[in-house]
Amino acid sequence: MENKILHYCIKNLYEILNIPIALISEEFEIFFPVPLSNQIRSIYDKNKDIDNILLIDGSDKLWAILPIKLLSQPKIIIIVGPYNISIKNISRENKSYLRSVIHLIYTIVAQKLPDVHQQWLNFDNEDMLKIEHAFKNNLNARRIEDSHLDSIEIEKRYIEAIRRNEKEKVEWLFNKVKEAYFVELSSNKIESLKYKFVSLIALVTRVSINCGVSEIEAYSLSDALIQNMENVQKMVECIKLIKEGSFAFMNLIHNAPYSKKTPLVKEMINFINIHLYEKITLSELAFYLGKHPSYISSEFKKEMGETIQQFIKRKKIIESKHLLLFTDKSYKDIALTLSFSNQSHFIKLFKSHKNITPLEFRKKYLSTKIF
Repeated sequence: MENKILHYCIKNLYEILNIPIALISEEFEIFFPVPLSNQIRSIYDKNKDIDNILLIDGSDKLWAILPIKLLSQPKIIIIVGPYNISIKNISRENKSYLRSVIHLIYTIVAQKLPDVHQQWLNFDNEDMLKIEHAFKNNLNARRIEDSHLDSIEIEKRYIEAIRRNEKEKVEWLFNKVKEAYFVELSSNKIESLKYKFVSLIALVTRVSINCGVSEIEAYSLSDALIQNMENVQKMVECIKLIKEGSFAFMNLIHNAPYSKKTPLVKEMINFINIHLYEKITLSELAFYLGKHPSYISSEFKKEMGETIQQFIKRKKIIESKHLLLFTDKSYKDIALTLSFSNQSHFIKLFKSHKNITPLEFRKKYLSTKIF
């Protein structure tokens, strides 16, 4: 199609449909209209590498980008929109009209039928456009570069080694990762590596919890690793940190006192650890687990050698010892913090477990400089 005819088609389609239509080159040379809004320029910059029709659904506007390659002519871009939904009174469910218009424009200009199965991409704001643009760039980079770190097989081997406490295998895996990178990496690739390892930390955190580590311990270690990751500037430092973090998680998992318990009992213990500062009842625990109270009581006693309530009380006393030594809280405040019925109940229970009162415990251990 000659340029003169092409311009004529676009101009008349614009006038007939009353929908903004822009015709530009790959270098953003504007053929029609003049001037072009900054918003359209922004959309084009983020999507200029596409090869197929892109339908964009904004919070209140619709766009379409049509890349067209004509025989023996440079590639051209047609941008349709923005089509203001609120002004045009078009429902979000009835966008078939605009889709038909876009297909008609494509057929006339490209002189061939379009793919009729495109889906609308939802972009509620400019940030979502940036995310889509980054997604396309990352996808392209992974197709060109070695995506060794993204291997699902590496991830599976890593998790299995963590579960089995195979430190030598974890060491081997990190050596393989190190070989996949140059000694010197650009700063943006260092950041990319750090992001990958943060996601790996999140993954192994969930694995450790499933293996019986308390959520408090698992997330505390996770937070410590991520905080230290912020100061890492070199690839070697990054790999060393995540490797040491992996070993720390392995120690938590395989030294956890309840790592060999059944999933049901581990889930009960996890619930108790999370809600230790609250009043925990058997009925609430049973409801959370979706099991009968008698059943969970029986299973817990069989595996733990003590009742659920005995375990809860023991855990609360252990926590109260920490509060006595490492805070200035009064006995009344500690009793309130740990949801004891009153201060007297707390003191009585503490003495039954430790053979001394909370006051005597605090005086004894603070005087010996344990604190």
